[in-house]
Amino acid sequence: MRRLLSSRFATLALALLLALAAAGAVAMYVSRYKSSVAQDHSTVGVVVAKKDIPEGLPGEDAIKNGFLEIVQVQQGSLAPTALQSAEGVRGRVAATTVFAGSQILNEQFPQKPNNLVSLEVTGNKRAVQVPLDQSRGLVGTLKTKDRVDVIGSFAVQRLDREGKNKGAPVHVTVTLLRNVPVLRAPEPEAKRAGAAGGVAATSGSLYAMLELTDAQAQKVVYALENGKIWLTLRGAHATDSPGSKDPSLSVTTIASTILGLEGYKLLPTPAGGPEGSTEPPAPKAGTPVATTPVSANDQDPS
Repeated sequence: MRRLLSSRFATLALALLLALAAAGAVAMYVSRYKSSVAQDHSTVGVVVAKKDIPEGLPGEDAIKNGFLEIVQVQQGSLAPTALQSAEGVRGRVAATTVFAGSQILNEQFPQKPNNLVSLEVTGNKRAVQVPLDQSRGLVGTLKTKDRVDVIGSFAVQRLDREGKNKGAPVHVTVTLLRNVPVLRAPEPEAKRAGAAGGVAATSGSLYAMLELTDAQAQKVVYALENGKIWLTLRGAHATDSPGSKDPSLSVTTIASTILGLEGYKLLPTPAGGPEGSTEPPAPKAGTPVATTPVSANDQDPS
């Protein structure tokens, strides 16, 4: 009898202990759940785009020009890599377009690359550095982000049907490209001297960096190799004269560069380019030129 009572007591005690353990586990789970829910409903500050942020925008410009703002969001809505301070974009640049209302993620603003120009030319755009002099490059007047027309000047010799020279050589000038963005303007000599620590800057060629398509880049190189280039500054509301043409030809020659010059050949460009520069001789008549077309106005010097 005593053994039976002892066995029953042990069973009841064990059941009671298990019930207490289960109750403790349930209480702990409920407590943690309540804590989790409370935490998810607490708010934290996060950096969001106040307006669309374009690709390539430096972080400093995003801060300065009001592209960013701090808003309060629930803890559970905070993206894992979201920035909680606008200072996090300093020294960085937008790698992609960020739309208004989006949280700013760390990976959307990577560190600036060493070559910032590479961020400014996308798709089929290319950065081309063009050697110029004080006059032809509008040095001191031309500013970065201005727009220019590119004018080419060539010396040509008219040929007869047998390919022999006909008459005296002539010079022709044509507008090659219009409304070209300037990525970097040539620096005045005084500024270059200051950058050199007060030492006078070396005289000679200056450079303007233009944003061109890959096809336009070939046009400009063709003109540089076979003539001279001038830049003309366009106003904010500049228009083009009627009669401008942009022929779609497959090969760039003097005839396709300047309409009406079939039966002509290029002549070596006389001295007068940037100091210290040398112009290559013109190609022989009949030599094919493997470049792309350039746009031009109708001109016929005959």
